[in-house]
Amino acid sequence: MCWHGLATDALQPLSSDEQVTLPLALPQTEMLPPPEYIQAEAFLEVSGYFTPSSKRIRRIYTKEKKLREYIDEHGNRRTLKVKISANHELGLPITSDLDYYRAFLKICDESVDQEGRFRPPIAVSSSRLARYAGKPWNLKTRREIQEWFDRMAGTLMKGAIYLAKKKDYDDGATGAVFSFVIQRGKRMRNGKIAETNYVWPSPWFLSNYYYRYTRPFDFEFYNAHR
Repeated sequence: MCWHGLATDALQPLSSDEQVTLPLALPQTEMLPPPEYIQAEAFLEVSGYFTPSSKRIRRIYTKEKKLREYIDEHGNRRTLKVKISANHELGLPITSDLDYYRAFLKICDESVDQEGRFRPPIAVSSSRLARYAGKPWNLKTRREIQEWFDRMAGTLMKGAIYLAKKKDYDDGATGAVFSFVIQRGKRMRNGKIAETNYVWPSPWFLSNYYYRYTRPFDFEFYNAHR
């Protein structure tokens, strides 16, 4: 091919007015929600109470967590442990139970903000619990919440439980996270029918919260990475 026949202006660079401006593709930066710190009772956070699992665990109803090793006043090595014993019908608490527990802590935090302190029983609406836990409001979720209340009251912790008032473990203790629960539609102590769910946390849980044996966690970060 002969190039001499081409017009010379076709080979000239375009002027600034003639140049086409291409859109500059910039990476989209995900905007993270601002942190929302909620206080969580510290002992339960390290007790191994919630088992990381997306499915209900079958045929395993107990687990044990070593909390601390120390030398007593007689020079003997001792190990503090807590044993988590599940109700055989309900199973051990797993990740979905932790989601509802985190939502419950947010409700507790809002209650303390409004009233200045815990005033058991704590009113816990199922729809509110589901919303804070990021669950769809349907029949499956309602059943999960009913079982969650039972599981939190029916799963025993036996062995060493930390008591902030004593600043030490109570070795040989037995207790649950919730000492008493009345679910919506059930008869209350005063004979009336409960219009929502009511929770009485266990004394050790309330005491540790009162003595500020808590640790903050970012509720928004937890929900974003659930």
